[in-house]
Amino acid sequence: MTTRFATQHSVREFTSLPGCHQVVVSHNAFVYPVHRGKGLGGPEHIAGLAEMIRLGYDYALCTVKSDNLAQRAIISNVGWDQLAVFQSSYTGNRVILYGKELIKWRSPSL
Repeated sequence: MTTRFATQHSVREFTSLPGCHQVVVSHNAFVYPVHRGKGLGGPEHIAGLAEMIRLGYDYALCTVKSDNLAQRAIISNVGWDQLAVFQSSYTGNRVILYGKELIKWRSPSL
């Protein structure tokens, strides 16, 4: 099942990993072009993490094109682990696979 999470500044989608429903794949994430360059990517990303936690996931996966330096910086700043780098046979892009344990982030305030 895919869940869409949107704010006035961004959109992202979450899909449970088939066969392991405590793992979420975060995908199709973006800040609307009109809001880019305003420092909103980090806070919007953290809001997405909070939503994954609220939904009860334990672990998250995502991919980022290697040339997307802004997204890579955001992911690095909030502690995602780089798991693999590969060349997409579909797009030809170099892609980085990241993982993040969400259980460590759980708190009564989220």
